[in-house]
Amino acid sequence: MDYSTGYVKMCEGALELQRRWGVFAGDLFFEKGTSYATIAGVSDGAVSLVDERTMSDVVNGVFKKSKSVWLPRQDQMQEMLEITKPREAATLINEFLEGEEKAGGYRCRSMEQAWLAIVMRRMYGSAWDGQKWAG
Repeated sequence: MDYSTGYVKMCEGALELQRRWGVFAGDLFFEKGTSYATIAGVSDGAVSLVDERTMSDVVNGVFKKSKSVWLPRQDQMQEMLEITKPREAATLINEFLEGEEKAGGYRCRSMEQAWLAIVMRRMYGSAWDGQKWAG
């Protein structure tokens, strides 16, 4: 799973996708603005898993989606596109990556980035330019 700053930035910028987030157990999200100690110093956020405590916070109205960035998994993005067969997924990802390479577009650095780019292109007509989504 991609937890990189680049993937978090892509997800945070995908506002249409963030609005779809229903917050389910097992989801991954980036907690913005929370300081955590790291080996390199202090981080301005961290990747977390929606667990029982988080779900309790959701039910009690304590969880703030505005302070979180959903990091969809590959299976969740494939589900959005109604992809159910491995061959279909492989063909789609291959066609997309070849097309991006020929067009000189943004080169995805992970499968999550590639699937997010496919979802945003197919569902919202947007492409990632390395900084933002543009339609």
